[in-house]
Amino acid sequence: MPSRRVFLKNAAVAAAALSTSAIAAAQLAQGETAAAATSPKATPRAVPAAPRPSPTPSPGPSKLARELAGSLQRDLPAAHLSDSMTEKIASDINDNLVINKTFRNQKNRALPPPDFMFVAEEGEQA
Repeated sequence: MPSRRVFLKNAAVAAAALSTSAIAAAQLAQGETAAAATSPKATPRAVPAAPRPSPTPSPGPSKLARELAGSLQRDLPAAHLSDSMTEKIASDINDNLVINKTFRNQKNRALPPPDFMFVAEEGEQA
């Protein structure tokens, strides 16, 4: 099973690849419109400029995520968690909380049935 670091690294590489291909496609499209405009048989047509979205700063981790990360820092002194690492942990916790809320709010849960179900019988103890 891949670790969290490996997963995050692969996700970042995939996101970078997608953004790079999107930028390249946009530049290619702009280059084609510029080449078409300079050619002698070009017909004038207006190409609307696509609005560029402005990046919105993330609001940061929620109070609950900060408290959970702070409890890790207090309860695990042997881990030597710095304040910056605790803040990163809080943002990871916050991201997972958002993912969980999104997953729980899905109306169509077309998930496959489980392979098996464990049911403890009465009277049995481990």
